[in-house]
Amino acid sequence: MKVSIQWKKSMVVCMSMLLAFTLFLSTAYAEIELNQAMAARALPEISSHTKAEDAEKYLQHFYGISFSEETVSPVEFENALATLGKPVEMDWEEEEVVTLEKAAVAVIKAAGMKELALTYSEEKILASLEGYHETEIAEEVAAYVACGLDIGLLPATLEIKAPLDPKTANYLLMNVIDVTGKGRQYIGWTDEPNIYGKIMAAWNSFTLFEEETLDDVGVGVIKEGATTGYLLTYQGNESRFIPEYSLQYDHSDIHHALQLVGLLASEGIRARVQLEPKTSVYEYMLEWGPISEPTPRYAVVQVSDDLHLAHTVGYILSLEFVSEEDKEDFDRVIESYAKKYEGNEEAVGLITGSYWQPLYSSKTEMPEPAYVEMRDVSLSHNGYQLNSLTLTENASLVIETIESMADLEIEKEKVWSNAAFYRYLTGSDFQ
Repeated sequence: MKVSIQWKKSMVVCMSMLLAFTLFLSTAYAEIELNQAMAARALPEISSHTKAEDAEKYLQHFYGISFSEETVSPVEFENALATLGKPVEMDWEEEEVVTLEKAAVAVIKAAGMKELALTYSEEKILASLEGYHETEIAEEVAAYVACGLDIGLLPATLEIKAPLDPKTANYLLMNVIDVTGKGRQYIGWTDEPNIYGKIMAAWNSFTLFEEETLDDVGVGVIKEGATTGYLLTYQGNESRFIPEYSLQYDHSDIHHALQLVGLLASEGIRARVQLEPKTSVYEYMLEWGPISEPTPRYAVVQVSDDLHLAHTVGYILSLEFVSEEDKEDFDRVIESYAKKYEGNEEAVGLITGSYWQPLYSSKTEMPEPAYVEMRDVSLSHNGYQLNSLTLTENASLVIETIESMADLEIEKEKVWSNAAFYRYLTGSDFQ
């Protein structure tokens, strides 16, 4: 009887363990399936071909680099690197054909990675090159090729001995730009699952900043009544996006930015995202209420008996769209889901923090009546930039006022702002 009871107890234990193991497997498979689903939703890798096409546009716009022949000559490649500010002298043979193998040395040097490449031992080189096209690579360049593959400077999908064509050359040059910090600056894509955490991480680092020379000018312009305020930004945060595909969206509520990026993703609009800090300075009206204590992100400064200026931290959400059609569609999305109108004061059906007069602008021409041509007056000093977006007819007054206060080069640029902000500046409509 005791044996029978013991046997039954053993069976119960075994069944319990079997059930627990089954549950473990179910949970594990569920987690694998979830990870696979998340991976499917994650940002797809961009092919080398697509990257090369994008690089061609970028290099042409910012550096005037383009290749017309089917193969790139040694002189062309060296000149292109020099144009990027990274001159590299190579020991090319007369009439030598540039291959990816030989270009690897120039690319590694131009990217500032020569010393890293020279740390590669023979064993490490062999491990990095294992299975790479099963091609014999010249001993004097093997470390450079291995290093380039390991850190992503060289495309692993291309034939190492093939002549360097323009697409591959553009790809390599763009990689040099990115590694040396001269290319785009952005934190992610609208459809990237972890973009929201990246936005918050950037926002949490923002605080008020000032630049004495520029602030003196900005305050003087406000005193003279030439403008009602100005923006102060740090040039090191610029996105450096291609203007034809880009917009700049100004706001101060970070939760609005999170929801706006999610809104774009839900509308199938894909764009690179950069969050740039800004300090906005504008007149504070005493009828708004008592002046609160200053914080790292907000302060009201009394400039004179009858003038108080608010300094607030905000952001510029820079977006570079994958197509000009998506860029143009942005206005529809804002008008539908991120802008308040009379009759919907409670902002029902709109994302949080929606304004009556949102502000977004383009440095390239946009269609009427959604956009209106305006002027962006700016001046730079000590790495900072002061901007004042103004009506075209008021630009001369702003420039004349600045000229009377500072001996700095003033830039006046055409921009196309959304119609709601234009109405705000003209006072023609509160919405």
